[in-house]
Amino acid sequence: MKDTFSEHTIEWTVVDEYTSENTVSGMVMALLECFKMLTNLLNIQGYKGKNIYEKIAQARDRFSDLAGLSTALELREKIVEENDFHPDKNIIQTAIKSIRSAINDISETEVVQAGTWEKLKSFLNYYVLYQQNLLKNVLIGFVLLIILIIVLDVSHPGQILVDAVVKIASGLFNVIFLVVLAGGIVLIVLFFVLNYFLKRKKKKKKDFDSI
Repeated sequence: MKDTFSEHTIEWTVVDEYTSENTVSGMVMALLECFKMLTNLLNIQGYKGKNIYEKIAQARDRFSDLAGLSTALELREKIVEENDFHPDKNIIQTAIKSIRSAINDISETEVVQAGTWEKLKSFLNYYVLYQQNLLKNVLIGFVLLIILIIVLDVSHPGQILVDAVVKIASGLFNVIFLVVLAGGIVLIVLFFVLNYFLKRKKKKKKDFDSI
């Protein structure tokens, strides 16, 4: 199969061939090809991330229709992961247009080197756009933790439990600290020992060469 992407040229031939079949299976193949092209383009332009959503979040300012792109990617995931999912052909066509538009957006606009603030924005954008359930679970967990602390603090058994947990945590911290400290000392000693033997070896070689 002919490559659909190179660093300098966007090649739509394969996508157009699948689309021209005017069938659901052809449209699905065209959508998958567009997804592959978008992924390759993001990788070549240096966007990092565990998945395409994290990479898109970093480049979000370069997309003209981020909502449409997100919907298209969700459709692609359903097609790949759900065997009994059969989308309408028109819906797939709309998704293809969205991803094609996204590919054109990032191939025509300049890559901006992100600074600290831009990276922070990208991180927040990713979790706001694509990880809403995770944020909700974190907030719920935080509220429950606060409630648990309050309940434990106002009850005698709770205070005993908290004291026990604090003592255990303190003991673990001391053990970890001692292990790290001992490990650091061992590494330092090994460094000086190795450095000493390397110097002796160099000196012997120098003395041998001078004979």
